[in-house]
Amino acid sequence: MRNTVDRRGVLVRGVGAGVGVSLGGIASSGDGSNDRKPAGSVSQSRAVNRRRGPAGGAAVAVIPGGYQPFTQPCSVPLDLQPTSVGVAPWQPGAVFHGIAPEFFDRRYAEFPDQSFLELYPTQYYDLRVQRVVHEYVPGVRTPGYGYGGRIPGPTIRARVGQPVVVRTYNELDVELSTHLHGGHSPAHSDGYPNFYVLPGRARDYFYPNTVPLRNAQYDFSESPSTMWFHDHAMDVAGPNVWYGLAGFYLVTDQLEDDLIRSNVLPATAYDIPLVLQDRKFNPDGTLFYNLLDHNGQLGDVWLANGRVQPFMTMQRRKYRLRLLNGCNARFLELRLSTGQPFTKLGKDSWHGQRALWVT
Repeated sequence: MRNTVDRRGVLVRGVGAGVGVSLGGIASSGDGSNDRKPAGSVSQSRAVNRRRGPAGGAAVAVIPGGYQPFTQPCSVPLDLQPTSVGVAPWQPGAVFHGIAPEFFDRRYAEFPDQSFLELYPTQYYDLRVQRVVHEYVPGVRTPGYGYGGRIPGPTIRARVGQPVVVRTYNELDVELSTHLHGGHSPAHSDGYPNFYVLPGRARDYFYPNTVPLRNAQYDFSESPSTMWFHDHAMDVAGPNVWYGLAGFYLVTDQLEDDLIRSNVLPATAYDIPLVLQDRKFNPDGTLFYNLLDHNGQLGDVWLANGRVQPFMTMQRRKYRLRLLNGCNARFLELRLSTGQPFTKLGKDSWHGQRALWVT
């Protein structure tokens, strides 16, 4: 059951009755059977939980290490701190793959007399893409890939009207192409599948964090909010993301800031980015991925923020959950186990024009 109400009105009157939610990306469906895993050391796994196949066939590995669900705490991705604000710490574009020309000429192509919305000094970041060994379950060391050496990657926070430059270094042996899902980005920085960051090289990604124009006026109804960045390289995006290349990119505008200051929306401490994923493990604790199946991968183990079925201790108060579908090929329909309604604020990058009560 869904009822639409005015966005600001419903937030002021009743977010406390449920949970504020912003949804991320959506995927398609499929399954897989051949293995590919990144190189790296893996500790010896403990006993592996197993289940019978749907036809009573061979046992399928489910959770390595004999892990019992909801016995490890859920982590919250750390924020990536800018290397510099306002003054470039290095010469923008002085890397092998360069920077978007829009960094130097910040005007709209359709309206060359109109500049991008720019209210705050540019933030500069360094982000290294590295091999990692991650514990999805305690004591089981699983090799993978990580932005900043983390799974999931660190969160980048910015504001509408605040340009960002992310110098991304590829320290892997596979090509990369980072896509900011939902961003109004120049072509050079949009993560086209063959706009690579080659191994051992770097690219300066320029994100204006502007809004589009409507009738030559800034259209703030298109202000981004909950976005994410992930790999998008030709032929290898699937396994690259499966092995860990995903992170949140959160943007606020003046309306959202006002709602936070008035306690209509929760403050940052109660604003929880939560990426939901399904994965499949091999008996030795490595991740299973079938490169020969082009219909997508379905996992049989659930993750939240890079941990298998964790728990989170909550206070008796209002929370905002930024729910991101980080699965490879699975649709998600979410509800609270208690059946209580929650307030849906938006989906896939932007706030809705009206909030929804969802049960």
